[in-house]
Amino acid sequence: MRGRILVVEDDDLISHLLKIILERKGYTVIATATTGEEALAKVVESFPDLVLMDIGLPGYIDGINAASYLRTLLDVPVIFVTASGDAATQARAQRARPYGYITKPFNEREILGAIELAIHHHEVMSPGRKRNMEDEWEIPAVAITNLEGHIFYLNHAGEQLLGIDPNEAFSHRFNEVVHLQDPVTATEIGTLLKENSNGSLIRRELSLLRSDGRMRFVGVEAGVLQDIEGNTRGAICILHTL
Repeated sequence: MRGRILVVEDDDLISHLLKIILERKGYTVIATATTGEEALAKVVESFPDLVLMDIGLPGYIDGINAASYLRTLLDVPVIFVTASGDAATQARAQRARPYGYITKPFNEREILGAIELAIHHHEVMSPGRKRNMEDEWEIPAVAITNLEGHIFYLNHAGEQLLGIDPNEAFSHRFNEVVHLQDPVTATEIGTLLKENSNGSLIRRELSLLRSDGRMRFVGVEAGVLQDIEGNTRGAICILHTL
């Protein structure tokens, strides 16, 4: 297996074409996404070796900010796929520190060369990061909030772990539907994000009180989402059962 790739592209035709090119050359397209927030969740769920990211994505998180979050919080390399050539967009994209660019319309040689170089470079820069894909992997819950703390993205694993309907989640703040407690003192944790000071994910083992009253022990990873300009845009929280 040459590498596991996530394709993030809101144009179905381009997404399908990229999938064909990659799979024909031995790469595995583990998933596709159409928004920046979905891309973050898919990376957490499937742990790809590389992300091909369209810059102009719809939704709350665009491709440039999504790439920055993936690099700083999750240490996943990104190659931009873009049709935009204006100087302002290129300068902003460069601040996300991508591993390369592919310009639309693209050709097969350009795509494959950029991917091979990026994966090799990241393996050299981040040795030991690669997860053993033979290990059992439970898809974690992923919740993403806006600046006011309201949940605007919750994956299916999150719905199941929390025991809530997604419509219920989207109408509440994170702390109103996700009740985390210190397992020793049973004190409710108001926020984990005040502990985050260096742009990385903080990690804790806590108790989760589900909506049905059941208690679960969970590993929690949380991080602040700061855009390219350094403004806080929200937060991401990842939970997996212990």
